Amino acid sequence: MIFSLNEIEAKGKRAARGAGLSWGLAEEAGKAARWLEHYGMPGTKMLLDHLDRIDGICYDDLVPVSTDGVWYSRSDRLCPLICGAALCDRAGEIATGRTFSLGPTSFPSLLVPYLADASKLARTPIGLSWLTVDITLEAGRVHIAGKAADFLVAYADSIHCRPARSTTNFLEPRPRGRQVDTQTCSRLAAFENRTYAPATEYSRLVGAGSEMVSQDSESQS
Repeated sequence: MIFSLNEIEAKGKRAARGAGLSWGLAEEAGKAARWLEHYGMPGTKMLLDHLDRIDGICYDDLVPVSTDGVWYSRSDRLCPLICGAALCDRAGEIATGRTFSLGPTSFPSLLVPYLADASKLARTPIGLSWLTVDITLEAGRVHIAGKAADFLVAYADSIHCRPARSTTNFLEPRPRGRQVDTQTCSRLAAFENRTYAPATEYSRLVGAGSEMVSQDSESQS
């Protein structure tokens, strides 16, 4: 199935909410999935894989805590959605030269869209690195060096966010819709369905009444 970028964002947002994130964090998660898909990366699948991992984990166990200048979580891995929002809030600190180090983090590539926004807010290039991956974000644009497999890893033990030098050879976006396979559609729907209120006896009666009124009107016409 072909989804537009708007659909990817909307479904990602609702899926994140269905996994237990606040509407604010869910909205940013949907935007992150859209941003990655816009550049031809599997943002939707990575978001779903991460939502599967944090499903049922208490929010307090996901928020970053600092130990000796390194962020960790009370669970086994940091959440890139929560950390991404926190780093974006610290764009001004990064612009003044501060470096942030993260401990074990799930799907580090989900951090990239947030730091792209941070680079626009701070009006300065921002660097992000893990394993062989070295990323420069400047005015919302992205340059990526390193192994593709390392960019798509399910987790990284150590991540560094820092000021960076200006660069060139930015990736070109792919503005068209994205192909989403049947399994991914089903996984999105499973999370989305949690956000819908279950039908009540009253809502069923109202629905039936509306249908009856409609049928009666048609019979009288």
